[in-house]
Amino acid sequence: MSHCHHKRRRHQSRSLVHNRDSQQDRNNHRSTGYDKQADFHECHHNSIQPNRQYSYFHPPVLATTINEIIHDAEKHPPIVQTLIRELLLERKKRQLIENRLNMREHEYAHLHAQHEAIGNNLALLKHDYDQCRLDLKARSIELNELRHHNHQLRVHVDQLLIDDGQQMNINNEMFYSKRQRKY
Repeated sequence: MSHCHHKRRRHQSRSLVHNRDSQQDRNNHRSTGYDKQADFHECHHNSIQPNRQYSYFHPPVLATTINEIIHDAEKHPPIVQTLIRELLLERKKRQLIENRLNMREHEYAHLHAQHEAIGNNLALLKHDYDQCRLDLKARSIELNELRHHNHQLRVHVDQLLIDDGQQMNINNEMFYSKRQRKY
C-alpha cells in the first residue's frame, strides 16, 4: 500500500493511507535485493482508483446470495438483469435436462427389471426344456422296450397259434383215424 522510495516525495500530497508503511517496514517484508521495477508497479497499482463504473457494487450486494440478487433483479443495472435472465434460462435448461435424465434413469431401471425378469423366465424355460428332453428320452426308451415286448408277444402268440394249429391237426388226425377204425 505504500509508494516506492524514489517516488515518495512526489506522492506525499496524496492521502495518508498510501504513506502508512515506512520504507523500513516495506524492506522487512522483502529480500534484500528486491526488484525495484516490480516495487514500482506495485506502488503504481495501489495508487489506481477503483473503477467508478462498478461503484454501485457496494460490499453488502457482494455479500448477498445469488437467490437474493435474482429476487431483487429490478434493483440492479441492466447488465446484471441480463445475466440474471441468462442464469434463470440456464437453470431452466438444467432442470429440463435433469428431468429428462430422471425419466431415462426410471426407464432404464424399468427395462433392467424387465431384462432380469426375461432372463429368469429364459432360465426357467431352459430348465423346463431340459426336463422335457430328459422325459422324452425316458419315454423313448420305454417305447422301445414296449415295442420289444410287443414283438416278443407276437412271436409268442404266433408260436402258440402254430402249436395250436399243430395240435388241432393232431386231434383231427386222431379223430379221423378213430372214425376210420370204426368203419
